[in-house]
Formats: sequence, structure tokens, C-alpha cells
Amino acid sequence: AIFPFEVEIYERAGANVAFVGHPLVDLAKPRMSKKEACRRFDLDPYKPIIGLLPGSREHEINKLLPIMLRTAHLLREKLDGIQFLLPVAASVFKNKIVRMIEESEVPVKITENSVYEVMNISHLLITASGTATLEAACLNTPMIIVYKANFSTYLLGEILLRLPYVGLPNILANKKIVPELLQFKATANRISDVALKLLTDSRKLEKMKANLRKVAQRLGKPGAIDRAARVVVEAATYK
Repeated sequence: AIFPFEVEIYERAGANVAFVGHPLVDLAKPRMSKKEACRRFDLDPYKPIIGLLPGSREHEINKLLPIMLRTAHLLREKLDGIQFLLPVAASVFKNKIVRMIEESEVPVKITENSVYEVMNISHLLITASGTATLEAACLNTPMIIVYKANFSTYLLGEILLRLPYVGLPNILANKKIVPELLQFKATANRISDVALKLLTDSRKLEKMKANLRKVAQRLGKPGAIDRAARVVVEAATYK
């Protein structure tokens, strides 16, 4: 098991389970220092840097990127010198993303193969729900989680799952430590309002960072992949 809450579920089902920790603890690491990354992307480290992560699937890009770009437009009107970065997760969609950014007329810098660098230097992320939220937690980067599913999918989830949170950091913390703006709440006005409150209140950002550090600790110590391999070998050779 890679999540601590999985252990209890498997044990209740009668399974022989071992918690090995999450591999992202080892993998989610930038290759450059913050100073080097800011220099490479031509950013001012003393002005707000916002990372935009609309997701890696085409339907996520179609639904979330336009909202993120409108959010960026609103934030530019209220915060002087604010900067935006977007790490392309799948190069196959790069042309689409470039076209959408150009049409929005919002100055967003696009990077490739540098998602951890972007997370590491961002003062705040606006990110789709998913693995990226856990990677950001490992890098102790504050975030706002946004998501829009197809209405039928959303309705089915509401009926069947009834989860209080969808973001992995909130699920692991068992409380809302990161704002979630989902479905009808995922609007540019709402997201920009939440982002502005966080960016202008260092205490709120520091509190979120402290909670994210606790979440990262719950993912276990480095070496999850090796521990998982040892468990498999032991099980395969057990007589």
C-alpha cells in the first residue's frame, strides 16, 4: 500500500498488507535550485509566481485552461508584476495550449519537462485535482485545486462516493487544508478571489505549508520502491 489509509481498508477485507510509502517522496524533486530556475525561465523571484496546471488529458485542458487563463487575467488587474508559468505535461497538446494562451492574450510562459521546477518556484499553484496535488505537497507548494467533470460523471460521483474532499492532500489530512473549487464553483471570479486572499496574506500561506509538510510526512520515508520490491521478493520466496 502506498497510502496509509489503504492499510486499514485492506486489513478489514482480510488481506495481508504492508505500507511501503509513496514513491513520489523520492521522485518529486526539482533538478535546479529556485535561483537557477528563475534565471532559466526569466522570472523575478520577488514578484508573485503562479503555476497553472490544467492537467494532462485533453478534456481537462479544454475545460480547465480557459478558466485558468481568465483567472490569470483577473489577477493581473489586481497584482502588479504577477507572473504565470505552465508546464506542459503532454507535448502532444503543446500546440493547442500555445494557441489557447495566444488567444487569451495573457502572458503565460510555457515550459517542457520541468513540472517540479515550476512547482518549486511557484508561490501558488492553480492545479487540476490529481497526482499533481500530491507532488506539490511533497514540494511544500501552496495550491488551489480546481476541477470540472462531465455533469453525468459529477452527478454519479455525488450519489455513489459522497466524499467530503477530492484533493489528495485534503484526504490525507482528513480536513480541508487546501481550497477546492469544483464543478460550478470553478469560476474565474471565485478562483481569483481565493488566490488573491492567499497571495496577500503570508500567514495563510505559511499555515498551508505547515499542513502540507504534515501530509508529506504521512507518505512515508524515502525508499518506497525498494521497500515494495523487498515485500514482493519475500512473498514470492515464502514457504
